[in-house]
Amino acid sequence: MALDQELHRQVALKRILERHADDPASRARFVLEVVVTGALEHLWLVSVCDSKTDGEYEPY
Repeated sequence: MALDQELHRQVALKRILERHADDPASRARFVLEVVVTGALEHLWLVSVCDSKTDGEYEPY
């Protein structure tokens, strides 16, 4: 969980594991997951509202 400070709401936060962060293939898979998940729309799926690559979100 994290806090979206701009909208003052709780959000789910997913981060790439530290040990994979510098691996280009792992980062590419992670970004692809963001793109694919962000394109899905369904009542029971969590929406992707934003993505960051520089650690702008702070977990609780």
